[in-house]
Amino acid sequence: ATMKVNTAICFLLAGMSLAGMSLAGMSLTVLPRNQLTRVQYQIYKLFAGAIVVVGVMTLSEYLFGWDLKIDELFFRDVVSSATPYPGRMGVNTALNFILMGTALLLLGRNSQRGIWLAHSCSSFAATISLLSLIGYLFEVDIVTRLTVFTTAQAIHTSLTFLILYVGILAIRPKEGLMKVMTSELVGGTMARRLLPWAIVFPIALNLFTFQGRKLGWYDSQSEYILQIAFEVLTFSIIIWGTARYLNHIDLRRKQAELALNAINKTLVSERKALRNSEEQFRNAFENAPIGKAIIGLNGQFIKVNSALCEIVGYTAEELLTLAFQDISHPDDLEVNLNYAQELLTGKISIYQMEKRYFHHQGHIIWVLLNGSLLRDKQGNPLQFIAQIQDITARKASQKELELQSQIIHNMAGGVALIKASDLTIEYTNPKFDRMFGYAKGELVGQPVGIINYVDTEITPDTSVMDIVEQIDCYGEAQYEVHNKKKDGTLFWCSVHTSRFEHPEYGIVYVAVQEDVTELKLAEQALKTNTNRLHFLLNYSPVVIFGCETGGDYAATFISENVKDLLGYEPKEFLENSEFWAKHIHPEDAERVFKGITQPFINDFYSHEYRLLNVDGDYRWMLAQLRLIRDSAGRPTEILGYMIDISDRKHTELLQREKEAAEAANRSKSIFLSNMSHELRTPLNSILGFTQLILNENSLSPSSQERLQIVTRSGEYL
Repeated sequence: ATMKVNTAICFLLAGMSLAGMSLAGMSLTVLPRNQLTRVQYQIYKLFAGAIVVVGVMTLSEYLFGWDLKIDELFFRDVVSSATPYPGRMGVNTALNFILMGTALLLLGRNSQRGIWLAHSCSSFAATISLLSLIGYLFEVDIVTRLTVFTTAQAIHTSLTFLILYVGILAIRPKEGLMKVMTSELVGGTMARRLLPWAIVFPIALNLFTFQGRKLGWYDSQSEYILQIAFEVLTFSIIIWGTARYLNHIDLRRKQAELALNAINKTLVSERKALRNSEEQFRNAFENAPIGKAIIGLNGQFIKVNSALCEIVGYTAEELLTLAFQDISHPDDLEVNLNYAQELLTGKISIYQMEKRYFHHQGHIIWVLLNGSLLRDKQGNPLQFIAQIQDITARKASQKELELQSQIIHNMAGGVALIKASDLTIEYTNPKFDRMFGYAKGELVGQPVGIINYVDTEITPDTSVMDIVEQIDCYGEAQYEVHNKKKDGTLFWCSVHTSRFEHPEYGIVYVAVQEDVTELKLAEQALKTNTNRLHFLLNYSPVVIFGCETGGDYAATFISENVKDLLGYEPKEFLENSEFWAKHIHPEDAERVFKGITQPFINDFYSHEYRLLNVDGDYRWMLAQLRLIRDSAGRPTEILGYMIDISDRKHTELLQREKEAAEAANRSKSIFLSNMSHELRTPLNSILGFTQLILNENSLSPSSQERLQIVTRSGEYL
């Protein structure tokens, strides 16, 4: 079949319209508005309308038997089996132009519904062209026409329609059908991974098996077996790859959950430590807000006040037996001694530093130390004077605030602070604002229900109150919620909410939210793939099994359909490691047990043997084994499958018996032929002499009768 002139013109118009629509889409974002005038835009829509008109007119010619004089308007054509109507495009081609033209017109409306309809129309047209293309590949003429007595769609016409379809999808890559394909979510990633397989693999596999059978490489039964084997292998690879990818996502989610739980535990413990430190600080401030000490030049405590005693936990008597070096943290001691030396040499008159002391109970306390030197009238150093403030609480607060600030601003999840009294949002971190599509501070003061999805049965307020009730009962709550972004987009979040008392807002709820929409989609995809795998394992004629790589090769897995094949329950194979071996035909057992070691040499082995079924009959099985190794090359498991080939074996036996019978019949024919040749040579002489004797007139009637019997018998032989 050839491309008709009307077809080529329509493609030209479609290409110009598509280019115009593409410029129209660019003008919304990149090009100046005056670069694409309204007149030009209408012209591009006119091109698309012309395509629809040509398609409708051509279909009218077929439906009503009209001749609208458009088929050979530009060139004459000839009648052939592929072109019963000269110059006229086929029914499928005309229908495609109607759909493609409609799609181009709908794209021009620049609306979500129009884009969906445009993609749907063009997809239907692409399906018709793909059907025609497959018809050429598999030599099925009827699918290239759709109906009889119509022009076939040329192969390059089909390819051009598919190219036009790709162009229509590419104009709006983030909308309509393409929204899922180009999405960065798990669904988009899985679609981009699996869709090429779904399109290319069935065509390639069936074309390969079709051509192989056509060339006589195998018969139709072998073709069916090859298709099953390749489909099982390919789907297994796809399922394995998908499961591996989903496991990676699930692992990342679990790691994030563990990290979040660890952070929550750290926050709780540090919050308790902060409260204890604040209480100690208040008590020390009330009794003696500052600690003072007079220290000898050798560091020995000479005099201390009660405030210092309370700071370091020692009694006055205990401190007087110690030097400041004894309670100083070793990492701070060198700096402290340098300052003391500079005081003695007169380089400085006073210094201030933060340092750590070992409390009498063994823990570390932070202090702010102001040191100076007391000299006599001659300027000789006498004693050090130390003013010490306990800043342990301040240090702990700074550490917690820095940690909380860093955690909140850099957490993988969004964090919101909600006032318990009226359930309004008081704070959101940047991640939370980005997650819900709001500007910084825009959610502050809003009711928390504004971010929840409005359900027809359960309102956001009802959902919030249920969560609050759970928090009040247990102190925290972990749940999944359907949320709504500012633009109305719905998505799923995993939320951990806890309650604590804030110094400014009173009782507040801290909600940490993580977008788990991808996980939800992944779980759905995993469930679908699991169902497919379950169907393949339990409803195909092939039994899948796995076994250990040593010992008695005990079964580790066997599919449920083994019961349909042999009548045994799967647990009989799994619970008894010798069950399989005991049911092998005695004549095959030695050969099977020797062959089972072959996978360790070639990683693959195939053998045929007889296996006893539950009815007491032996069935022929074809089993193929594959050795699975880990990344270090160590064997981990033997996987394989087996299928009943008893019918094939029976057919082979009948064929051998038939060939033996035919050989015996040929031997019999050869023997009779040789015997006939050996007998005819002497009989010819006998018959000759008999004829001579019969010519004698002196013979008696009885002699003549006997000679005639001899003649007839010889002629019969």
